[in-house]
Amino acid sequence: MKPHPHLSFLGNPGRFALVASLFALAGCMTVGPDFHPPTVQTPTTWLDIDKPVDPSVTSRLVATPAVTVAWWAQFNDPKLDELVRETADQNPTILEAEARIRASRASVGVAYGGLLPSLSGTGSYTDSSSTTFVGDEPREGPARGSFRAGLDSAWELDIFGGTRRSIEAAQASLQSVIESRRDTLVTLVSEVGVDYITLRSDQKLLDIAHQSLIDEQQTLKITQDRWQAGLASKLDYENAKSAADSTRTQIPSIEASIRNDIYSLSLLLGREPGALLNELDTPTAQPLTPASIPVGLPADLLRRRPDIRAAEAQLHADTANIGVAIASYYPQFSVSGSFGFQGISIGQMTQWAAQTWSWGPTINWPIFAGGKISAQVELQKATLQADLFAYRNTVMTALQEVESAEISFTKDQERRAAINDVVDDNQQAYDLSKQLYTQGQAEFINVLSAEISLASSKNQQAQINATIATDLIALFKALGGGWSEFPERDATTLEYGETPSQPFIVEAPHQPGPPRPVRTKY
Repeated sequence: MKPHPHLSFLGNPGRFALVASLFALAGCMTVGPDFHPPTVQTPTTWLDIDKPVDPSVTSRLVATPAVTVAWWAQFNDPKLDELVRETADQNPTILEAEARIRASRASVGVAYGGLLPSLSGTGSYTDSSSTTFVGDEPREGPARGSFRAGLDSAWELDIFGGTRRSIEAAQASLQSVIESRRDTLVTLVSEVGVDYITLRSDQKLLDIAHQSLIDEQQTLKITQDRWQAGLASKLDYENAKSAADSTRTQIPSIEASIRNDIYSLSLLLGREPGALLNELDTPTAQPLTPASIPVGLPADLLRRRPDIRAAEAQLHADTANIGVAIASYYPQFSVSGSFGFQGISIGQMTQWAAQTWSWGPTINWPIFAGGKISAQVELQKATLQADLFAYRNTVMTALQEVESAEISFTKDQERRAAINDVVDDNQQAYDLSKQLYTQGQAEFINVLSAEISLASSKNQQAQINATIATDLIALFKALGGGWSEFPERDATTLEYGETPSQPFIVEAPHQPGPPRPVRTKY
């Protein structure tokens, strides 16, 4: 039995063999290097972890696994915890980063589309006529209409894996964007912590200024009484009055700093400047640091810090793009076809005899491109090398930031112990000088000097407490903590905590001219 004449192409074994061979080749070959994790030597431990510290250090660093999840909770301040969580939920920069993730995820979908065939519907109507001459007389022929409707399809076969490398690059770029959002979270959360510590420190400084003004006004009253009684000179009175006036001038600037601190926090929360005035204008105690701070091992940074993870994902994308460029050396195979109906009337188009079809494979192989392809390959290799250096620099910077934060945190605690002693000494000197002056046994200059020294040392005490807290925040930031608490809102399509699942490579072999395909199994 013979096949239908219009379907005879289905029985041609030669055509089927050709197409079947192309399909078999598609998806079994991938050119270009695979990606493997870059190797970076890190210290086995932090420099000062195992060394003895001064007894005055009350918050010690320990080498146990770092606790960086919700690190702000270690300050035991509910308001700080509330501000951090609201920032992660409402900050415009975070919302922008999440939108970029969605855009990058859509790019992955675009890249995937290159693996699939395209199908489109077509339809047209044309009206035509021709003119003939009889002698010198032109005669216009009858108008003829033509209808056509059908389907057109095309499928570019990914024989050498260029499209799959494009998908791989898009996936790696998506991972890089995800890590960039996490890095933004690390930065913003630390900024909230620093601004909050600064606010409480400025409120403490304002309290110290008010208390100093009260003490100085009491001293002014004593000098005024002694001057009026003839027991002291007017110079003592004027010096006491000058000291009180000087302290009074400091208060407005501190109040302005407090207001600006609140405005900065409001901005981080994505709210108008005055939104937090009622919540934060009332002073509270400065947050205290915990007794022990687990910091883990240097090697842990490579998997925890988002900026390192983003740099690694960028290396992945660069390596995949080398494969995309190399694939341009090879021929591109595609299969296209169309099927439809054509006739001079819509009625004719309903008949099977009016059907038309065409199909067949095509090949496009660049023979001469003026060095464009090889230049593109070299461009991608150079980009990979540059980003590899950037990756190494990111790792070294991360190690340096942790070490710097650790030494500052430890040494500032030693400095705080000395400042506490200074405050105690100045308090005793002030009390004694005031008592002796009241009894007429000391000059007022001693009272004035002790008063100024006491106020200065109290300011230093409030500032060093804030410095130590910000040192700890800098350490948590350097350790890359805090981002895992806040997954992206579009959690149905992205799981957080994931790492790039494909292997990594950091150097692509030099391949002069068209390289041989690297076969992989799929």
